[in-house]
Amino acid sequence: MIQFWLNDQLVQTNLPKGMLVLDYLRQHRRLCGTKEGCKEGDCGACMVLVGKWWENQPRYEAMTSCLIPLGEMESKHLLTIEGLNLQGKLNLVQQAMAETGGAQCGFCTPGFIVSMMGYLFEIPYVGLSYQQWLRSIEGNLCRCTGYASILRAGKKIIETLQKEESLKPFLAKSLPQGPKKEKPNLEEYLQKLVDLELLPPYLPKVSSQLKKMSPNLQNPPSSQASTPSIPIAGGTDLYVQQGEKLAHNNVNILRLRPDLERIEQKDNHVVVGALCTFENFARSQLIRSCLPAIEKWMFLIASLPIRRRATIGGNIVNASPIGDMTILLLALEAEVCLENGKEHRYLPLKNLFLGYKQLAKQENELLTHVRFPYPTKDTKIHFEKVSKRLTLDIASVNSAIRLKINNDQIVNASLSMGGVAPIPLYLKRSSQFLQGKKLEPKTLQKLLEIANDEISPISDIRGSASYKRLLARNLILAHFLELCNLGETLLEETRKGSFSS
Repeated sequence: MIQFWLNDQLVQTNLPKGMLVLDYLRQHRRLCGTKEGCKEGDCGACMVLVGKWWENQPRYEAMTSCLIPLGEMESKHLLTIEGLNLQGKLNLVQQAMAETGGAQCGFCTPGFIVSMMGYLFEIPYVGLSYQQWLRSIEGNLCRCTGYASILRAGKKIIETLQKEESLKPFLAKSLPQGPKKEKPNLEEYLQKLVDLELLPPYLPKVSSQLKKMSPNLQNPPSSQASTPSIPIAGGTDLYVQQGEKLAHNNVNILRLRPDLERIEQKDNHVVVGALCTFENFARSQLIRSCLPAIEKWMFLIASLPIRRRATIGGNIVNASPIGDMTILLLALEAEVCLENGKEHRYLPLKNLFLGYKQLAKQENELLTHVRFPYPTKDTKIHFEKVSKRLTLDIASVNSAIRLKINNDQIVNASLSMGGVAPIPLYLKRSSQFLQGKKLEPKTLQKLLEIANDEISPISDIRGSASYKRLLARNLILAHFLELCNLGETLLEETRKGSFSS
């Protein structure tokens, strides 16, 4: 039995836990405002809002329902486009879209509106600005290419909200990166949105019920299912590949384990729960303190709705040769913790991958968390990715590097790369070569030679082998251009032909 709130109703269902929320809404509830588009999380037509009790506050996020298993809705609040309507009038977002001609054929319109409404819930975290509003719809596509009208609607929404004095106490200028700041009172904030007729009146009452339902998740089900089952974390790849199969099979909904979503510092290590999403990873004050550029990198890695679904552990265990987060964690010298219900063991991430989609993990083991050393002040970290599209695309080649530098000498180095081998590749020989070397052009020239020998790209839909070798070379150069103040020298040497491909 699954119990959750659907708009303003408490519902229970015995439908399969692996069924997609999208299919549940359209086929079993006839809530067809949630559209079926790509069914891969790319277009945003099926956007819904998911509310849960998180860190003693109600939290709502816009997500693509085509990637959410129904079983994950346990003790949560599922909001659809129908549940956002006011009685007898349009809300602010709907009114702005209507007045600016933001809807053409109308197919994408519900998804856009849900994403924009989702931004209202995020304002205390990310601030009130047109740029932040724009980020909220980065996972939505308009088939009619009516973006100009939609952007005008966004400007109208922001201008209206900025004039509302009563919202100012709740506004965040930016995400805190230093010492922990006092959290906004989101229950008061939601009530204020209702008072301003931005949200339906029932919402604060339902969101308060999430607190009462949260004990249902305090004693989560074991990660080791008693019967054979398919484990599901974020589902961003699994549901794309096996969506129909999962609806009819026994599944283990791992994201009913809030204890595996935490990020904390233990001794000199950063410990990240395997079920931590990419978005929560990037929002963490701890992560931002040791990876200041993480927000910029996340924009390259995935769109916002995908970042809210994709998990750290899922990206690793999926074992894709181009898993963006895995490549970054390899450079951070991360270790994974594997548990079988009785005991646990730590394994360096670089030793986890044995071959294409093959892991040094037993069938009964679950990856529960990842840890990596907290970077020291003299440590520099950089991530690069090349893909056909800027966001929401699979990498042709991606790479990350970690350098510990003292007086222009490399004390320690880790270099990783994706798309150049059957596995997410830790370049062992290249990393070892850099240790103790001086930061100068000839060091980089030799590094490029070693790295070129270490990789083995193949030609596929994302590029020829020779093209990927060129990308690998250029990404290594980009790392040093960004981190080591060798830009002018490197460019000059490149123009002279000193760095051959």
